[in-house]
Amino acid sequence: MIDVICQTCNEQFKVYPSRAASAKYCGFGCRPNGKKGHTFDGMPCKKCGKVHRDMTGENNNANSPGVGEKIRQKKAKWFKEHPKWQKGENNNNYGKKASEKCILATILANTGRIKTTEEIKKFSRTMKENGKLKGENNPAKRPEVRRKIALALSDGRLTGENNPNWRGGGSNEPYPFDFGKKIKELIRKRDNYTCQLCGIPECECLTNLHVHHIDYNKENLSEENLISLCNSCHGKCYGHSEEYWKVYWRIYLNCKLFWETRGLS
Repeated sequence: MIDVICQTCNEQFKVYPSRAASAKYCGFGCRPNGKKGHTFDGMPCKKCGKVHRDMTGENNNANSPGVGEKIRQKKAKWFKEHPKWQKGENNNNYGKKASEKCILATILANTGRIKTTEEIKKFSRTMKENGKLKGENNPAKRPEVRRKIALALSDGRLTGENNPNWRGGGSNEPYPFDFGKKIKELIRKRDNYTCQLCGIPECECLTNLHVHHIDYNKENLSEENLISLCNSCHGKCYGHSEEYWKVYWRIYLNCKLFWETRGLS
């Protein structure tokens, strides 16, 4: 964070380095409305002297019943008509990493949440209607793509260190002798035989719940480093998102411990 001087009140405020050139005002009270320079903080405007309506919080029309939903529908329609506008470099979040605050909000919103039957049917219906990744639309089924994949696998271009998912060969290392049925069952019992990401119980899975190493270190067998996951969720924790999941599970366990110490788990 760096210090920037507000152009209205001359007070210093902190912004990220990426906003150093564009940040001009410390808040809505100092930000002008277009060319007139009116403020919307309920105080007399420093340019014209008039008092304008406060447009924040409950006074914001977007927070009125029904209005917010109309705005969201209008935005959704616009983005549907302009699909490329928020893709790649055009996306405001392109190249950014999620902050711990953002990850925490995601955890609190999705922890233990299971998709309803209606949501699953809606997703399935949408995929059928759009026909994405099916038949000729699936790139992996096109003859030219299959030839490229076969060639890359045959000459070793996608094996070992040449693979974009290569992480030093840690997956080939053996697990320690103590990482057996006893400690796995202990962790599953501690987690109430439930996947700690999607909330599905073990009785509804085709196999036993997997026991995941949070820091990806097979030698670390402390209970704080182990967590129960279903087969699908366990697969999500590998690839290019390992750093994200390390932060995710650290915050998750801290929140869980917080509620358990107060008897609200």
